[in-house]
Amino acid sequence: FDAETGAAVDSYIKDCKVEAEVNVDCGTNTASGATGVMYGGIAAFATNIKDESRIHIENCENNGTMTVKAGRCSGILPTANYGAIVQGCTNNASQFNTIENGRIGQIVCNLSANSAVIDCVNNGDLTTTGAKTTTGALVALLGDDTAYIEGGERICNTGTILSAFDPSTDGSNRNFSGLLCANMNKFDHVSNVILSGRYGAYKADGNHEMYPVNAANIMKYI
Repeated sequence: FDAETGAAVDSYIKDCKVEAEVNVDCGTNTASGATGVMYGGIAAFATNIKDESRIHIENCENNGTMTVKAGRCSGILPTANYGAIVQGCTNNASQFNTIENGRIGQIVCNLSANSAVIDCVNNGDLTTTGAKTTTGALVALLGDDTAYIEGGERICNTGTILSAFDPSTDGSNRNFSGLLCANMNKFDHVSNVILSGRYGAYKADGNHEMYPVNAANIMKYI
């Protein structure tokens, strides 16, 4: 905040480009928040003090590969905890994640209060091998009534999404994986999003089961 006026002041990370091959192993830690172990191509954790300020990550790009065992990992920002706006960013990095019971999205893992993903693109393939890991091309969890996703003129996802999540063992009769968001729990809106890419079920022997996505079934796989 501004010490003289007391007004909230926004923070910015802009125009960053990462070229890296990353290997991360956090063991079994799948916690959210400050107690979790997270990797993000641009930043790992963003939050304010629950005021009107915003943390902006704008026009950033992540390239390379991510080979990880981590409960929160993404190409841009794993945890948008409070007041984080990710806008105009592109993830080209593929991710192979072996964590069990993680929450994995290529742009953001957790999108929480007063946070948003706007006009972002994932071109990187995402594979998760844990049977209970939520897996989303852009976002893993929309987790607050004020969170939202907005598209732009670009296609938001072109990557292949492979998830080992098994609804039959979860017992929820829901499929926590998708070409947009794995778990759309609570949110304000999702609008103007154009999707592409391939979607399937991960198989350890490499014979992944791919599902044809078309206009008739897109809501099942979104």
